[in-house]
Amino acid sequence: MTTETIAIVGASLAGARAAQVLRQQRKDLRVLLIGDELWAPYERPPLSKSALLQDSEPTWIFPSTWCEEQGVKLVTGRKVVAVERAGAFTLTLADGEKLSADKVLLTTGGRPRPLPQAEGIGQVHYLRTWDDARRLKLALRPGAKLIVVGSGFIGAEVAATGSEAGCRVEVLEAAPNFFGAIHCPVVRSRLIAAHREAGVRLRAGVKISRLKATEREIMVTIEQGDNLLADLIVVGIGMLPNAELATSLGARLEAGGIAVDDEYRTSVPGLYAAGDVATRCTVDGHSRRYEHWRSAQEQGVGAAYSILRLPVPPLSPAWCWSDQCGQRLEIAGEPAHWHTRIDRSLSDREHITFHLDGTRLSGITALNSSRLLRAGMAKLVNPWHPDPAQLRDVTLPINKVGTLDSSNEALQ
Repeated sequence: MTTETIAIVGASLAGARAAQVLRQQRKDLRVLLIGDELWAPYERPPLSKSALLQDSEPTWIFPSTWCEEQGVKLVTGRKVVAVERAGAFTLTLADGEKLSADKVLLTTGGRPRPLPQAEGIGQVHYLRTWDDARRLKLALRPGAKLIVVGSGFIGAEVAATGSEAGCRVEVLEAAPNFFGAIHCPVVRSRLIAAHREAGVRLRAGVKISRLKATEREIMVTIEQGDNLLADLIVVGIGMLPNAELATSLGARLEAGGIAVDDEYRTSVPGLYAAGDVATRCTVDGHSRRYEHWRSAQEQGVGAAYSILRLPVPPLSPAWCWSDQCGQRLEIAGEPAHWHTRIDRSLSDREHITFHLDGTRLSGITALNSSRLLRAGMAKLVNPWHPDPAQLRDVTLPINKVGTLDSSNEALQ
């Protein structure tokens, strides 16, 4: 009897967690974990923060000896350029080597969305890998003029870190408002104030028409006609899923990612996907790709259980965080799907907003309010229809907030 081989393409958080579960549950499997970076799997959240300020190693997901001790074959620095399926799968690496597998899990994540005007300009940085962070750290010298394009999580965190490193920082956002992923005006305005207090200049509704590099500087021309000078530029305008391998096999795509069911199975038998590259249907019927730490970790675990034909653990409510300018932003659930916002301002520093889809709690946005957010997240596990007046009452603990009765729900 031949040994079953599982190939995990993408030495990411999702891929690493999948490898751990596969080995914990089955000692007889042959597990391949293949990554195109030179490094063993590492945590990505520090890349936009501490990795830009400190001389350190990556934060490893598991000890350096784990793969060898557990019999997991770790392949680094070698990209999978093709996958074919004729019964079993054949994976072709960039150097021409071919590997066989019975099942394949794609945890390939994504790559930064490029700024077309920046092509070929060396002083323009993107941030996705440890090598990106090392290169950017060398450029964040005190007094340097840093322009950040985009005010998403990466852009905002790099702006905050650049300011802390002593750079003169300016953020250019094409949308009319900053921090578009934050569906709470109070939290958004407080973060804007924190950035400005840290010396970050913010300009919204600004689109770049041209970049021109000289030996020492970059001239940034915006559509409004102004010319800005920068020593370096960091682009943070989203990411593109690395779904090419799945596409080559004919797998169905959705919302830009690889479409998977509740058990992380794609439309191709034996092919699974998890993490940033996977699109799942949420409990409220929306198709969504999650690009955050917790979802990558839990999806990697769930995909491994599915591959082993074991019951797949349910996902926790979506949750992400961002540390910027001394502020802790946390978002849980699906705050974008709301009809009503209910605010609790506990102080000038602490704030939490509950987002209701109809009468059901759909999401939470919190600033420096981790304890209250955790209490609210417990209510996102199952449909919860809170009494709005009680939910607004800052003196009432979340677990004491009552629910609407059926007659009130009918009126809504």
